Amino acid sequence: MTRAVVPVSCHYKRTTFDGSHSQQPPLSLPAVYSTGAFSLKLMTEDWTGETLTSVFYTGDLLHLEASYSGPDAGHRRLFIDGCVAALSPDPRSAPRSYFIENHG
Repeated sequence: MTRAVVPVSCHYKRTTFDGSHSQQPPLSLPAVYSTGAFSLKLMTEDWTGETLTSVFYTGDLLHLEASYSGPDAGHRRLFIDGCVAALSPDPRSAPRSYFIENHG
């Protein structure tokens, strides 16, 4: 079986602007990374901690934990619309594999 290293990134695409709140630019974050506000982690099968493996095969289940811990975290919800692995930063490039699609 051939192995491949596929970096995972999250991209926040702002679709609206509310002038009463300061807005951050789009984020591009590697997997298992935290900015202090947004975090994406690969978790163990029983959700008790981060996974130690970085090798996955087609058909494997990935347990992704996404969280937001910014100053107003109690008033926000985090939704993941989609997640795709591709060979380039362009999510429309081929080949690609979807982790999450159709708004989760």
